Order: sequence, then structure tokens, then C-alpha cells
Amino acid sequence: FKKQFSSYTKYVQDDIKSKAQKAELYGKKLQEMEKSYKTDRVSEAFRSEYARFAKSHTDRGEIDKAIEMYELALVDDPINSYLYDRYAWLLINKTNNFEKALLLSEKAFELDQNNIDAMVNVALSYYKLKNIKKGDEFIELCVKKGRSESFVFLRKGIARYQIAKNSSDNK
Repeated sequence: FKKQFSSYTKYVQDDIKSKAQKAELYGKKLQEMEKSYKTDRVSEAFRSEYARFAKSHTDRGEIDKAIEMYELALVDDPINSYLYDRYAWLLINKTNNFEKALLLSEKAFELDQNNIDAMVNVALSYYKLKNIKKGDEFIELCVKKGRSESFVFLRKGIARYQIAKNSSDNK
């Protein structure tokens, strides 16, 4: 790289350096925004005491206790989209209660149409329930809200792989 770079004129080198600095600055801003979003989402989801207990139990792998605390948290904070979303995530990833996960993630999406994580969880719930068509509908909404196409393609591929892997039909 250095050899090729040094073969350019000073003007071209300065232009490349300038563009590299702008790209690096842009990348740092994106990282800060993502970090801020995650922090805001987590603090928003776990603003009640019951919700913080639910997170604590989840972190320790105490799924039944976490579910109990999430249920109390929803009574305490029934319009918190991010709380519904985090509860749905737990059910999708740590249990087989995909029907309830779907209801929770749909409620999260209903409360906040811009909650991308809720959209993803609706899609994942449908995929877990082997409804590829409905899952695809929701995962494709994520692109309109800022997720990359590669993320969408990855989630679609994973869903199809998991369904095929668990299928007893050789076709």
C-alpha cells in the first residue's frame, strides 16, 4: 500500500488522506450513535425495578424467575415498547414459547412503529413458528427503518436453514 501510495502526486495523496479522515470520522460517529441507541434502549426497557430484576435474572440464566419479573414489569409499565421487546427476545432465544414472543413483539411494534428491534423480533417469532412468508414481511420492513440489506438476507437465510435443519421432510 505504501509503495503504491507514494507513487501518487502530493495532491492525490492529500486527497486520499482527506477522504480517509472523513471516512474514519463518519465511522466513529456511527459507532457513537449505535452505542447511544443501545444504551438508550436498555435504559428505557429496564426503567422499572421489576424490569431490572428481570434483566438480572436473565443475565444469571434464571429464565423462570426472569419471566416472572417481566410479567410484573409489564403490569408496572404497560406502555414500554422496549420492555415488551426485551421480554420477547428472552422468549425467542431462551424458551420455546414463540406464540407469546410473537404477541409481545407485536405489542412492542404497536407501541412504537420505529422500534426496529421489535420488528426483528416479530420476524424471528414468525420464523420460529415456521411462517416464512410473514417473517419475511417484517424483516424486510427493517431496511426501511435503517437496517442493512445484508442483515435482512442473513436473517432470512438463518430462518430457512433452521427450518430445513429441523424438518423431517427430506425435500
